Amino acid sequence: MVSSDSDRHIRLGVLLMMALAVFLAGFIFYMVGSTQRLFDRKYSIYMFQPNVEGLLPGAFVTLAGLKIGVVGNLEFAEVDGQQGIRIELKVDRDFQDRITRSSVARIKTMGILGDKYVDISLGYLNDPPLAEGDFIQSVPQLDTDRLLAKAARIVDELEATSRNIKIIAGNLAQGSGALGKLLMDPTMERRLSTVVQRLNLLAGQLVSGKGNLGKLVTDTTLFRTLSRSSRLLEKILADLQAGKGTAGKLLKDDAFFARIDSISRRTDSLLIRLQGDGTAGRLLKDRALYEQLVQLTRSLDALVKDMKANPGKYVTFELF
Repeated sequence: MVSSDSDRHIRLGVLLMMALAVFLAGFIFYMVGSTQRLFDRKYSIYMFQPNVEGLLPGAFVTLAGLKIGVVGNLEFAEVDGQQGIRIELKVDRDFQDRITRSSVARIKTMGILGDKYVDISLGYLNDPPLAEGDFIQSVPQLDTDRLLAKAARIVDELEATSRNIKIIAGNLAQGSGALGKLLMDPTMERRLSTVVQRLNLLAGQLVSGKGNLGKLVTDTTLFRTLSRSSRLLEKILADLQAGKGTAGKLLKDDAFFARIDSISRRTDSLLIRLQGDGTAGRLLKDRALYEQLVQLTRSLDALVKDMKANPGKYVTFELF
């Protein structure tokens, strides 16, 4: 009798444990299914990536951050001549009209080193929705390894920069180098103070119009004169460019230049002959000959004057 009651209690306990296990399994399945939206009507669309970067089947799919499905099969495939991974996205049909031709899928990470998932952007409402088996546009995921490598290089560069800054700060504190002397040398400080004072004095003279430079800055008359001179110079240069005037013709007119060149050559030849030993050359260089010519000229002049005054002395008429 005691054995029969004990067996009954054991069977009852086993049944209760089995019922509890079934209940817990059903509850867990229901919770997981609700979270993963396993009981919703789904359709499959696909995305293509050269590298899934650790994305696993069962990872959730979001639409603008809202969970709408899960990742299905991952298979090697070739699309448009490029090898990669074809990713199946099992999406709830209730959101099909919001996933259109303009939607874009990308693999994201929860946090920096968290799990991977797929996020889809909302498409334009006027665009046609993607149908079963269509490929959605996608963008490659940032390469975490390369990103971390770049971050490591940046950290190394920052450390090197920090060391250099420490060295520079030490040199400044010790007064080494030009900048250190500038900060620590009192003589340099006095020189800089003198330079600043002179600059202030010069600025004051400019403002008050003293000195030539000050007058140039403040005197409007001088400014107007310089302005007129500048305009006149511009006009002269323009005339020269246009070939106006003698100088302009000399620059632009080849015939005029040829005439000037011919005159120059003749003048040069005449000067050479004058410097030689001919009559003209002797006339320029022989002082005695020059004085004789002057005397002869004076005598001729006196003779002409006397002939005009007394023609009878030189002209005789005889009548037969």
